[in-house]
Amino acid sequence: MVDKTDNIKIDLEFKSLIPPLGTEERQQLKENLLTYGCRDALVLWKKQRILIDGHNRFEICTQHGIPFNVVELEFEDRDTVIAWIIDNQLGRRNLTPEALSYLRGKRYSIQKRQGQRSDLNQSDEKLTSRQSGEKLSDMMGKDYKVGSRTIERDAKYAHAIDHLAQTLGNDVRKELLGRDTRISKKATIELAQLAENDPNQAYMALDSLKEGLKPLSVAPHLKFHPGALVEINTPNNKKIHERFGRIASVHEQRVDVWVRNTQTMTMHKYQLKFHQIQIVSFNKQPVLKDVCERIAKLRGRNIDPFEHCLLDLLEQTVVLTPIESEYLEQLEAKYRVMLYP
Repeated sequence: MVDKTDNIKIDLEFKSLIPPLGTEERQQLKENLLTYGCRDALVLWKKQRILIDGHNRFEICTQHGIPFNVVELEFEDRDTVIAWIIDNQLGRRNLTPEALSYLRGKRYSIQKRQGQRSDLNQSDEKLTSRQSGEKLSDMMGKDYKVGSRTIERDAKYAHAIDHLAQTLGNDVRKELLGRDTRISKKATIELAQLAENDPNQAYMALDSLKEGLKPLSVAPHLKFHPGALVEINTPNNKKIHERFGRIASVHEQRVDVWVRNTQTMTMHKYQLKFHQIQIVSFNKQPVLKDVCERIAKLRGRNIDPFEHCLLDLLEQTVVLTPIESEYLEQLEAKYRVMLYP
């Protein structure tokens, strides 16, 4: 039995693949370990001495001085280790639906990224199927007895959780995958979209969800905010259908969006329902992102009220006209002169 833990390393990415235990589950595991000892060996990545299975047992054993055994397995690289961890977890029966989706989605993303690699724990039958041109999501769907679209949705869900963990902190992953979570998969994906554009609003929405104020989905008026870039989906109104716009104001039942009339070049405000718009990241519109950053810098200057109104008008647009670009450049030139004579 091993009682020295100094040379066992914890990798945060590997640990994040282990679904968190509920309060009662962890207490039961603790009681079992204290009563019967640690009967199952912990698993390490050989040579690296990184723990890849048994994280909960390891924490409890080290806290209470309970000895344990270890076994070491050899792997070629990190992706191979991750694939093994996921497959090992998916083979267990106590996973929540959220944890199952997350792990399937991670497995799909890894396999898709690696393409035709044959060393990620694939059987010969699976490899032959993959090489024959069968769609990866179809193959995995058969393996896990779900539809291919479920696998693809799982990948979006896993990506959303990882993005939220990266943006809002690793504890978010535990909260979303824990047995006590009240946050749906749809709400998780919406939170990730919100966090991409406004992390502070995402924090607020997450707190509301955890408090049970809106347990099934993100409250729309928390998801959207003035100035955000949106794509419009109004098949019955061809004038603005599939156009981009900027949010003017947000209400509990609707959102007002600025859209430019391409014939008159004037700005018009439309009242739309939440399901008729989709947030678009400024990262996908680098020119607009640059304009927004330039306007933000000007707002930090001691500009006069008229110039504030001018900036308000410029923030309604998705693409500046030549005249609007000239106005912006003139303001920048003016305040560069004032600040740096």
